[in-house]
Amino acid sequence: MDVIKEKEILILIILLIISILALVFKGLNYGIDLQGGAEIKLKTEKPLSEKNLSELVKILETRFNAKGVRDVNIYAWGKEYIIVQIAGMSVEEARKLAESQGKLEVKIGNITVFTGKDIVKVEPYELNPETQRYGVPFVITKEAAEKFREVAIKTNFSLPVDMYLDGKLVNSAPIGEDLKLALLRGEIVRALILETGYGEEAKKEAERIEIILRSGILPIKLHTESILEIPPRLGERFKEYALIAALAALIIISIIIFIRYRNVKLSFLIVSTLLSEVIIILGISSIIEHDWDLPSIAGLIISIGTGVDHQIIIADQMIRGRERSIRLRLRTALFILVTSWILLFLAMLPLFYIGIAMLKGFALITIIGYTIGVFVTRPAFAKILMRMV
Repeated sequence: MDVIKEKEILILIILLIISILALVFKGLNYGIDLQGGAEIKLKTEKPLSEKNLSELVKILETRFNAKGVRDVNIYAWGKEYIIVQIAGMSVEEARKLAESQGKLEVKIGNITVFTGKDIVKVEPYELNPETQRYGVPFVITKEAAEKFREVAIKTNFSLPVDMYLDGKLVNSAPIGEDLKLALLRGEIVRALILETGYGEEAKKEAERIEIILRSGILPIKLHTESILEIPPRLGERFKEYALIAALAALIIISIIIFIRYRNVKLSFLIVSTLLSEVIIILGISSIIEHDWDLPSIAGLIISIGTGVDHQIIIADQMIRGRERSIRLRLRTALFILVTSWILLFLAMLPLFYIGIAMLKGFALITIIGYTIGVFVTRPAFAKILMRMV
């Protein structure tokens, strides 16, 4: 029991407990690879600068977050592509939300009275209890309201107010009597409403328009280049195959280690250390709400593989290097591990910051796995092995 008092063992136990609690109460988040979803590839009208691409991504993120979609991943690819990975939302709805540039124009006849740039506030969409029509209330600037009043009076209120979104007519209605009287009295009316109609489709359209108006205008028009859908059932199969692969790997590793050392205790120690490392990696990913996908699983597999290598290095140094003291042998082994961690960290860092989501998951899990291994599980393994030797 004295071995539990060692600080390396205590750190391992504390992290294990925290990780198990996180997995029990929070669970794991899955990306589209494992829970199903879609990947939409959007192309810009022309190549953009890094700044404009970043602005595009932020606007799209605002739109999907406002929609309440939690599992969405948006990133730039090259200079003219935007990738949207999304789960929990229909592909068609996601495509419409992403493609809409958000250019609002309000006209009376052929005269543009104001645009989306003149909107200062957008209210949540609502249902008019009297007309049973859905609409999006919004507030325009004083200058835009004055121009609206001026043009409405000039045309003698004979023409409807037409509202266009991205060049498409979304609402056309005459000026109501109450608004007409207010304008004739000289009032500057800044609060207006964009109606979408009756029924469930009108409700969805009102919600979409509200989100678009809130998020702002895209700096350039986008069009869909390709759509890749992954059914939820296929995602479930990926999870099953990943679990089977992990169990098979542990069994094979256990057999190989036993053949190498002919020692049941040492084989059990190496495998149990690997399992604790996996649990901690999963627990940390749960706490930081990382979305697991196939590249992340690849990063986990690499962490497991290098974990075995590192433990064999430690075991060989401590068991077979009899000509030196056990502490010197342990110091040599840990030096090798820390050096390899530094090299891997420097190699993975560019992948994490390069801005491509499929590489970020791989790099993040690999870095977490290596860090936990080198600074938590390997020192704990070495302390226990020292007692055994």
